[in-house]
Amino acid sequence: MDAEPLDFRSNPIKIVVFGGAGSTGSTLIQMAQNAESISEIVCADRDLSKTDVFTEWADWSKVSLWPIDFNIINEKQINALRGTSLVVNAATFVNRANIKIMKIAQRIGANYVGLGSENDEFPPEELSFHENFKKQHCIGMFNWGVGPGLTNLMARHLTEGLENCLIRIFVCEQTDTKEKDLFLWNIRSALNEATSPVPRFFERGNGNLELKQAFSEPEPYIFPGIGRVTCYLANENEGVTLSTLRNVWRVQTKVGGSDVERLLLCIKSLKRILKLLPSNSPPSLADKKIKEFLSTLRQIPSPTEIIKLIAKGRLKESTVALAVEVRGQNPDTEEEIFRRANWVTPGLKKVQEKFPGKTPLQVATAFMAFRAIDRMYYSKSILPGVWPPEKLSKEDRDIILTKAENILICP
Repeated sequence: MDAEPLDFRSNPIKIVVFGGAGSTGSTLIQMAQNAESISEIVCADRDLSKTDVFTEWADWSKVSLWPIDFNIINEKQINALRGTSLVVNAATFVNRANIKIMKIAQRIGANYVGLGSENDEFPPEELSFHENFKKQHCIGMFNWGVGPGLTNLMARHLTEGLENCLIRIFVCEQTDTKEKDLFLWNIRSALNEATSPVPRFFERGNGNLELKQAFSEPEPYIFPGIGRVTCYLANENEGVTLSTLRNVWRVQTKVGGSDVERLLLCIKSLKRILKLLPSNSPPSLADKKIKEFLSTLRQIPSPTEIIKLIAKGRLKESTVALAVEVRGQNPDTEEEIFRRANWVTPGLKKVQEKFPGKTPLQVATAFMAFRAIDRMYYSKSILPGVWPPEKLSKEDRDIILTKAENILICP
């Protein structure tokens, strides 16, 4: 039976962070423990061996470690979670993990913040919880990362006062490293996405999307401070919700940078392996080969490993840059208006000063999730229900965009 929600705006917040032992989840915990309104933070993860670095910064009067696997959570664990104000999904978004964790939040009457969503869902399945969250007087917020997340807020800001908007989002992920097989994000998920078709555009009111091959349609784009980067169509989540805005016509997202170029080399290697399979081989054989290939890929380095790579000069820089362009019409004059906004993470060395062993992307993603929690707690305009970033009020969006100018100031 679903629990009655707590009045989290007038009581100290207890947070449970699924995936809290991971790089992004642990960064969020490190940020959240300094907020006076947060009284308790539970790091819920099936693998707590990664929490040894917590000893360097954790406030153990607030932070606790729980070995919980959300895939096989039992009734005893559900009962132990009751009284939680907020459930955060910093774990994963594949295999419907986001839905499983939202169901846990619903059962214990807690609010929910997710750092992303599965990108092959249209509309996002998170929105199917909207009415139930309203009935429980709970708030659900999803896609709170850098892209999607910050990109959604930037796009919504640029479309204000315009009609029939075309939104184009460009993401650059650059890593200066001597380690050719080093990825600072989950390459396994990216490779899985590479096998799925990509909508060329998300269009308002159009369920029949034109599909293209992932990482197709290369296009040079100039990022301020970085230069010319080749960007490609990618399976990203922004367009799924942005395209539902009344004044938006089309949304497209492309990604590029040295990280993406190295990913494309992995994709080519995988395709060569699959090409050698007999034409009449069963799908299960291809799945087996894909799993074998994925198992050979290097894991995301731990904070300790990143510190060592930096010290040895093997990892010199890591940067994420965003550019959002909007073309729309002035509704009064029908004049075409062009707007653009840019954002870039602090450098790797700057991030190390406050978050040793963490990457700019991990810190920026955790920062956006923390800002979602902050607005959920302090804003009076966020109503019960489930919302993507662009559905927040203009005041709330502007507050977050202003704070995002320096992600190292948190809380």
